[in-house]
Amino acid sequence: MAPFEGLGVLTSLAYSQKVIIGFGNLATVGVFTVAAPQFKEIIANHGPAAFFVHIKKLVGYSLFFSLILAMGLYFFYR
Repeated sequence: MAPFEGLGVLTSLAYSQKVIIGFGNLATVGVFTVAAPQFKEIIANHGPAAFFVHIKKLVGYSLFFSLILAMGLYFFYR
């Protein structure tokens, strides 16, 4: 439907998609970038079981931040 509305609508939709993808990347990559240096130490010192627990915790943080950003984007662009 957007191409029939004109180039301005199509351009704004493309820009909105890029903004949403950027925020999603910040939510997921940011958590793992901060925690990545700890991965080697956890595996070497505490074993794979502790590493798995740590990864589950990081995935939980990533989902939490993604949800917060999604809600913020929803209310901002609404």
